[in-house]
Amino acid sequence: MRKVGFNEADGDHVMMVELDKQYEHLLRPGNHGSLVVKVIATDEPTVYIPEVGEHATFYGALVLDREHDNWVAIHPCWLITTDTVTGLLEPRRSRRVEIEAPDEVAVGDPWPVIIRVLPLAGGADERVTGVHLFLELVSAGGEAVRWKAAWTNMLGQATVPLAALVRAGTYTLQVYAAMGRNMGRDEARLRVRRR
Repeated sequence: MRKVGFNEADGDHVMMVELDKQYEHLLRPGNHGSLVVKVIATDEPTVYIPEVGEHATFYGALVLDREHDNWVAIHPCWLITTDTVTGLLEPRRSRRVEIEAPDEVAVGDPWPVIIRVLPLAGGADERVTGVHLFLELVSAGGEAVRWKAAWTNMLGQATVPLAALVRAGTYTLQVYAAMGRNMGRDEARLRVRRR
């Protein structure tokens, strides 16, 4: 492992991995010698993120990313193992997520969403800072139609500006909060009406 980071734009953990010799043929010139590995926000609590220099095995979808200089990536990576980590991690449901948003908006209108993250066992004033948030808008048929990533500020909250740029109907906003193995989840219903 050469580098580990967090992409604030989409909520992914991004790793640059130096491959063992027998796998170097998988790389393209756009990789510049490293395989790109991404763990998506919803998998963060169950996937081990190795340290720089640690040897690991990565499982996931091997893709050619044409939007990023035709590099090869494992995206999403849903399992990382090492000599000591041999499977998925057990997540800790230790966060409470609260969503504050209008129940109904017209097509095309702004839809401001405020998310607060608190510890399950803490007091009402105890906020959780720096939590990765992943918001997914799901149609009544179960299809994800929009998503956005954010993270909580020093007050343990995030204001996420969304817009109702979908067809009229009923939707579910699913919010995933993750910080390492600590997680929380909540959802809210939204009705998008015609103008």
